[in-house]
This record gives sequence, structure tokens and C-alpha cells, in this order.
Amino acid sequence: MPAVRVECTTEGLEENWVEVSDFWTRAELRDYTEKSGDEFISLWRRKVIACHIVTGDLVVDDPLQIHEQLDGLDIRLMRFLTGAVTEATSYLLTLGEANKRLSFPGAGAAVTTKMTVPALN
Repeated sequence: MPAVRVECTTEGLEENWVEVSDFWTRAELRDYTEKSGDEFISLWRRKVIACHIVTGDLVVDDPLQIHEQLDGLDIRLMRFLTGAVTEATSYLLTLGEANKRLSFPGAGAAVTTKMTVPALN
């Protein structure tokens, strides 16, 4: 399954990353921002398909185990784990703009046109 990898850039935590599914429905995106508790955790577990989370002596490489290990994680990773998914979905939303195609026959991909002023003679 294709994924978007988001790496932690916090000093000292750079080896941490999560991979987020590249397929989201509008409803799933809405639920990610609105749900909490078990519903949120269930969605997070479905959408985060790989991870490498290191804090102290604890290493978690299975996204299904993250929530059981929260009490042992560096607190700086807490927002990273939820924010990384938001970063990935924000990136995915921009891809729709890059992939436009005109629908009438003979048209190629939509491109930005440059307007020029005709020379006056």
C-alpha cells in the first residue's frame, strides 16, 4: 500500500517517523479532526500503516502498539504522532491541484498560460 512518510524534525528525535496511507475519503478526513477516544484510535490505526518510534529504551515499529505505549513515550512525540497524519493529509490534498486534465477532445494536461500584449505597429 502506498504511503506518505512524515519524519520528526524535533532535535534529538529525528529518527522517528510514521507512514500514512495515501488514500483518504472526505468522511475519514472529517472524522480524524472530529473524533476522539476509541473512534479516533481506530481510525489512526487504520491510516498509519508503518512507524519507527524511539524514545529512551523503547522502540515501537508497529503502529497498532503505539497507543499501548503512550505512557512510555517522550512527551514531545505526542503531538508528532497525531500531527504527522494531518501533515500527510494536507500534502495529499495539494496533489489534486497538480493533476488536472481538460476534458474536451485533443486537449492535453491543463497548463498555466501566459498572456502577452500584441506589438503595436
